[in-house]
Amino acid sequence: MSPYALKLLTNHALPRGDVTAGHMSVDTERLRPVMETIAGRLTALCQAPPPAVPAAPVVPIVEPNITPFARAKKRAAAR
Repeated sequence: MSPYALKLLTNHALPRGDVTAGHMSVDTERLRPVMETIAGRLTALCQAPPPAVPAAPVVPIVEPNITPFARAKKRAAAR
C-alpha cells in the first residue's frame, strides 16, 4: 500500500517538496483497491469473536428447594 495513497485517503496534504507527489493522479478508480483493502480489514476487526466457551444449558426449576426448617414449620402447621 503506497504511503501516497494513504495520505490521499486520509485527506492529508502531500509533501510539497516531493517530486513524486506532484505527479500523483488523484483518481478514485486508482484508489479503489486500497480503499477495499482497508474496508475489508476494518470489517474483519469489527466482527465479534466467537465465544470461547459455549453457553451452559438452561435448566428449568421444577419445584422450589425446601429447607429442613421449612419442612418442620409445615409439619407444625399441619398439627
